[in-house]
Amino acid sequence: GGRRKTEARRARSALSLLSGAADVGKIFCHEEVITVLPGKRHITLKDFIDKAFREHNGTYTVVLKGSDIPKGEGIAGQRIIQVLHPQTLDRFGCHSVEDFEDVLERVIANARPAVSHWYRELKVPQCAAFSTVKKAYVERTSIVDEKKALDKETRRAWIALRWCLQH
Repeated sequence: GGRRKTEARRARSALSLLSGAADVGKIFCHEEVITVLPGKRHITLKDFIDKAFREHNGTYTVVLKGSDIPKGEGIAGQRIIQVLHPQTLDRFGCHSVEDFEDVLERVIANARPAVSHWYRELKVPQCAAFSTVKKAYVERTSIVDEKKALDKETRRAWIALRWCLQH
């Protein structure tokens, strides 16, 4: 049973990262302590940081309310920005994004000596407010008038398809 990656194991690993345990480098690279959307997947701190800098200009965002998770799933699915599940904050004992940013700085400071020989520039990614990301996402997905958006032929096919779906 010790090989299973349970929530209790993820929580223990998060605490070890916070306390600067002796095996902090191993935990940083191999233990899944971050939960991301879409799909509530668990990834390592190393993978989270790498992806933030490789794909999203060193940024990420955090969904704070459960009611925002579906919107977070959509944003993450479009690969606009890396989206953390609120469970990640709970795991590290954080009550706000600011708490998590402080914890992330501390955890990275704890891990830096253990991984510096191969991870030269270990930096802290910046958190973008989910409310801002959500507003930008809404603006990019809007309902269009079918008469304006579709040419005659496509509109004819769309009307037939819509009729089939409705009846």
